Amino acid sequence: MKTFIRFSIMAVAVVMLIACDDEGVKVDDQGLTRDIRDLIPSDILDAVEALGMPINGGASPPSVENTYMISPMALKATNIENDFAIGHVFADLTFKLYNQKNNELTITMDYESGGGYSNNMTSYIVGRNNLFTVFVDNQTTQGEEVTDMVMIISGKLVSSGIEELHLAYVMVDNKGYSGYINNGECRIFIDQDGLSEIVPSKKVGLTSNLFPGASPK
Repeated sequence: MKTFIRFSIMAVAVVMLIACDDEGVKVDDQGLTRDIRDLIPSDILDAVEALGMPINGGASPPSVENTYMISPMALKATNIENDFAIGHVFADLTFKLYNQKNNELTITMDYESGGGYSNNMTSYIVGRNNLFTVFVDNQTTQGEEVTDMVMIISGKLVSSGIEELHLAYVMVDNKGYSGYINNGECRIFIDQDGLSEIVPSKKVGLTSNLFPGASPK
């Protein structure tokens, strides 16, 4: 009887261990999920990181649901030929993060800037402690032309907003259309005053000024 009880306890422990192991979405050795790896190729992500974009991997991101404003939004880095000068200030960008599910490492985003908007954007979140990174699936449509772009937002959550925010906007697949930047080209922006503050929630939502089809000459 004692042996049976001992075996039963061990069996329950194994079942519990398997159940816990199956809970939630797994991350790889760099703290990223399969969804993120499918969204942006590793070589493009490596190039964005080399340009100065921080990526905060991990399976336990903070709760970032809120509405934030990047102001003033300045260009930190670019690999686009003949692009705007480093430090060039773009229109303020307001974005809302909501519907965060840490068991799935997903989140939804709306944003607006320069009079344009985009809503209900499928996104993925990773991070640990108060550091996080959000990867936003940002297909861009002009007429019948659809290109695959990804927006990446990284920062440190604080009570008043997001510190050290970096935002990268990268072309993943231009589908061979002319008039677009090349695959792998991107811009990285920062909030120039170091804090992207929480702002009153409102309907926010694509902006053309982040990535015009052609760089300035």
